[in-house]
Amino acid sequence: MRKQLPKVAYFCMEYALYNNFKIYSGGLGILAVDYLKGAKDNNMPVVGIGIKWKQGYTEQRTDEEGNMYDCFRDYDYESYNYFFWQGASIRYNG
Repeated sequence: MRKQLPKVAYFCMEYALYNNFKIYSGGLGILAVDYLKGAKDNNMPVVGIGIKWKQGYTEQRTDEEGNMYDCFRDYDYESYNYFFWQGASIRYNG
């Protein structure tokens, strides 16, 4: 009889899914996606769970006078090939 692998939920605040999809700021998001890709490549039963940021991380821009300002983008989640489930909540009784 084949031993059943446990199902794993990987929780992370950010995932580097695409370069132009800025819901990550750097190393943590890249590490999270590398972990999930490795699990998928090895047929491991894992799912990534995170926060669906409406605007993601800010992009810093510079205007004509050299002043820095922040640029936020609203993302169209339907255009990405990922499943985004909404409506989950977590209750903490601690």
